[in-house]
Amino acid sequence: MRLLLALALFAIAGCDGISRKDVIIVDPAGISSLTRIDLGVAQAGARLSHPMRLRNSSVTDAHVAEFQPTCDCATILPSRLAVKAGSDQLCELVIDMRNEPNFTGELRIDVDGFDASGKTILALSASLDVRLDGYQISHADAQ
Repeated sequence: MRLLLALALFAIAGCDGISRKDVIIVDPAGISSLTRIDLGVAQAGARLSHPMRLRNSSVTDAHVAEFQPTCDCATILPSRLAVKAGSDQLCELVIDMRNEPNFTGELRIDVDGFDASGKTILALSASLDVRLDGYQISHADAQ
């Protein structure tokens, strides 16, 4: 029975285990909406990795030439990528708080993605509660 439940949850979340709330829209014509991601609670000084899916529903390929996060602690991997028209591309949001081990509180990181001309083609906002008594989230915790 547990196996059946696990398989059903796997099917609902998607083959790669990324929840539907972690799908970021990429629009080569220019972004019109912000995607919000709640990463829950994290341990102060932790390094987190959160998988995401970039979706391009348009008929034009999208090329993200640069990601600009509002915090030096955040990066998107890979740092450049192409999302073909009508398809998805996996990436990862990495938040490394090891350089600020005493930071606690609400952390919000906005990330814009730009094409080669400098046009914003994706926007996301990730938030998490950083605590001394927190724990490092896993992907299963974030869903």
